Amino acid sequence: MNKKSIWAVLAGVAVIIVVTTLVDIVLHAIGVFPPMDQPINDALALLATSYRIVISVGGAWLTARLAPDKP
Repeated sequence: MNKKSIWAVLAGVAVIIVVTTLVDIVLHAIGVFPPMDQPINDALALLATSYRIVISVGGAWLTARLAPDKP
């Protein structure tokens, strides 16, 4: 594995972490999710899982686009 491959993976992971965290914060701020010190119900957990899957696919796509060997 070369340095460009490592950077591609790190970039993809960073995008996933940053975007997921921002979406979580926004959903808490606008009242979709309860305050951060309270648990969420099953429906909200399904919502969170759904958008995290989409964001993770986007991060994986970014990693593949940045990968030097384009597997």
